[in-house]
Amino acid sequence: AQIVIHSKTRAILGAQVAGHEASTLIAPMALAIQNELTLDCVLDTIHAHPTMAESWLEAALIANDTPLHFPPKLKRA
Repeated sequence: AQIVIHSKTRAILGAQVAGHEASTLIAPMALAIQNELTLDCVLDTIHAHPTMAESWLEAALIANDTPLHFPPKLKRA
């Protein structure tokens, strides 16, 4: 899963997911985009664990540069 956000407003501009049940998993992000939610709204949402839908939390954490299961991006000088 991947979330595309506006760098200043943190508005969710787009999202993508691939694989089994992708058509079901994209629904929460479509709802977020339609309702003009921000990345912070996704980060503040309680996600069920363990579920495939929890991948949106990880995608939001990556977009926030605070990933839980992936190393953070390297800062370039």
